[in-house]
Amino acid sequence: PCAGMKQGQSCTSGSGGTGTCFASGLTLKCNTVQRVLLVQSTMKNSPQAFLPKSVAKKWTPRNLNTVVVNTGALMGLSNGIFSLKKGTYMVEHSQTYFTHVRVPQSFRGRLWSITRNVEVCSSMPSRDHWQWARSATTSTLTVPCPITVAKDGEQFQLRYYAESAMHLGLEKNSFRNTPVWWAYVYIKGMDATKTIGAVVDEKRGGGVQSRDGRMQGPNKWVTHALSKPLYGGGQGWSFSKSDSTITIQQTGVYEIYGAASYFADRSVPVQIVTRLTNLRTNKVLGLGMTQGGMVTGGNSRVGQSSLVPWIGTLQAGDKIAIRYCTAGLGNTAGNTPIRLGSEEWIQADGPARWAYLQLRAVDSTYKAAVIWDQRATGAVVPSTGSGVKWVTLPWNQQKVTGGLTFSLSNNQFVLTEPGMYEVRAMRTYYSSQNAQIQLKMRLIDINSKKVIGYSLASRIHAIQSQVNGWGELPPLIVNVNAGTPRTFQLQYNTANAYAQGLGNDAKMKGCNMGASVFGFVHIAKIA
Repeated sequence: PCAGMKQGQSCTSGSGGTGTCFASGLTLKCNTVQRVLLVQSTMKNSPQAFLPKSVAKKWTPRNLNTVVVNTGALMGLSNGIFSLKKGTYMVEHSQTYFTHVRVPQSFRGRLWSITRNVEVCSSMPSRDHWQWARSATTSTLTVPCPITVAKDGEQFQLRYYAESAMHLGLEKNSFRNTPVWWAYVYIKGMDATKTIGAVVDEKRGGGVQSRDGRMQGPNKWVTHALSKPLYGGGQGWSFSKSDSTITIQQTGVYEIYGAASYFADRSVPVQIVTRLTNLRTNKVLGLGMTQGGMVTGGNSRVGQSSLVPWIGTLQAGDKIAIRYCTAGLGNTAGNTPIRLGSEEWIQADGPARWAYLQLRAVDSTYKAAVIWDQRATGAVVPSTGSGVKWVTLPWNQQKVTGGLTFSLSNNQFVLTEPGMYEVRAMRTYYSSQNAQIQLKMRLIDINSKKVIGYSLASRIHAIQSQVNGWGELPPLIVNVNAGTPRTFQLQYNTANAYAQGLGNDAKMKGCNMGASVFGFVHIAKIA
C-alpha cells in the first residue's frame, strides 16, 4: 500500500483500513493504528485552579492546547483548532464545567468541522443547579461518533454551549505543579472491515425545559427507550424502535459500550443504575455504575450512568437492550415529574441524546481485559484517600478475552505481550451533607514512576445533599517492548480530609442486583 509513497503519507491497507506510511526496516508499511489524544491542560501552581468563565448562550471554542498522543493522523494543533489526515475515524470528547450556588448550568459540548461548517459529534446533555448546595465540577459524556475526512487538512474545533456564565472548572487543594486536564478529544482510525454501529435515545434539543421521558419505577428494571440508529445498521444487526432493542443477525464476538442519563430534582431521592441485558435469554450481561443521589431544596442534577464495557459472544437472534432501575421516585408534593434527563433553559441547536448503545464486531483473537470494583449492593464504598496523597484504587473482578497475557494483583495490572495498548477508566465517588470531595486519578507506570495521564477534573461540594459523581480517565496509549513487561496502577486523591467515599448505592437494594459496580478499567491490545 505504501509503494512509491513517502513516510507520513496517508495509505489504505489491504483490509481497507486507513493509515499512515511508516518505516519498517528498508520498506514502508501502512500503519492503520491511528490514535490522537488532545487535551486542555493547565499547570496547577496555587491552592486552587480556576478556568475562565464560560460564555453564556453561545457556542464557544474550548482551548485544546496539548497533544498527548499522535500516531500519525494529526496534522496540526493551533489555538484549539486541529487538522486531520484523510481517513475514517471514531471520535469521543468530554469537557468540564463548573456550577456554584444559585447559578443553574445546562451544558452541552460538540465537535465542529470548521472546514465543512457542520457539527460532527455531540455530547450528552448535562446540568447542575445547586440552589442551596455549594459547587461542582462535572464532565460531559459523548456518544462515540464516526467521521470521514475526505482530504488531508480538514479542521476541527471542540465547542460548548452553556446556560450561564460560570467558570469552566475548579480543582482545589490538590497537588501543586501538576497538570490539570479539563477537556479532551480522542480520535482513532476505523478499520473498514469491522462492523460497528450505535443506537441512541434522541430528542429535539435546544428548547426551553427540553426533557427526556418520564422515569418508571422505582425498584423495577425498565428498558430504556432508544429512538433511532445513529450509524451502522444492516451490518450484522438491526434495530427495533418498538421495543428499543438491537437484534443480532450474525453470531460472533462483540464489544459493547453504553450510558444513560438520569435527572434528580428538588428533594427527590433518585439513584439509578444501568445494565446490559439479553432479552431473548433474559440474561444480564453486565452492570453500569450506580449514580444519582438526594438533592435538596431547589437543587437539581443531570448525570449519566455508564455501562462497564462488555465483550463476549452473541448468537444470531439475541436481543440486546440497556435497562435501568431507580431507587426513589416522585416529589412528596406530587408536582415534580421526574425525568431521565433535562436540558432546561438551553437554546443550543442540535439534538439532545440521553442514552446510547454502541456495538462493534471483533474476532476471537481480539485481546482485551476489563477490571472493575464490584461490591454487595447497599453500602458506601470507603475511601482511604483523604487528604493530598496518591492512593491505589481498588479492583476485585476481571474478564480477559482473546488469550491476552494479563495479570491483576494488589490492584496492579501487568502487561507482558509486546505491542500497543489502549487504557481507559471511570470511577464513582460520593459526597454527603457538608462534605467537599474531588476525585483526581492518574495512570502510572510502577517501574519507571512515569505518569501516563490524568483524569478530567471532577469535584462536588454538597450541602444537605447526597450525591454520587464520577471521574473519567481519557483513553491513553502505552507501549510494551519484547522482554520488558510493564506494571501499571490507577491512583487517586480526594484532596480533602472530608472525603466521604468512592460510591454509595445504599438505596439500591430494591433493584435486586446482588452486586453493584463503582468503576472500571478497560485495556485493549490495538497493535
